Amino acid sequence: MCQPWWRWIADCAELRAMLDEPVRDVLDRHEAGGYFSCPEYQWAITHFYRRHVCRQDPWPECVERTFAGMGADVYLTMRGPSEFGPVTGRLRDWDVTDRLPEIRVPTLVTGGRYDEARPAHLAVLAEGIPDAELVIFENSSHMAFIEEREPYIQVVNDFLARAEASPAPG
Repeated sequence: MCQPWWRWIADCAELRAMLDEPVRDVLDRHEAGGYFSCPEYQWAITHFYRRHVCRQDPWPECVERTFAGMGADVYLTMRGPSEFGPVTGRLRDWDVTDRLPEIRVPTLVTGGRYDEARPAHLAVLAEGIPDAELVIFENSSHMAFIEEREPYIQVVNDFLARAEASPAPG
């Protein structure tokens, strides 16, 4: 993700503040103790994910399968134990935001209105890429491609048709 982690953390903190107090309390207590693998912590994280990662209820099988097989070790190594706290993994100093203008191909940036990748943040990314297009899906979170499948596919198909019809850059 080419964005400064501080922005991601601030955005997640804003969204986290909107969770019910009992959920926030579980998150706070477990993070303070370093108990990220505890089932109660995972329960609380799921509340966040159901608002800001995939809002479908129940989750489609593909989402369940993804979370069931997610490489927690890889996430821990690259990011750290939680997306709410400081980045402690290998990505802690990674930021290529200043290199966005180097992208010289048609670019479509998508997100959902309730996305953990906040629309304002996605707009910053899109503004940094020459001639990028930004589309925010109004009834989705992070998985607009699942939550609003047909409109998402239409947006991507339209974008690809325009990209293929335009002359190649430079």
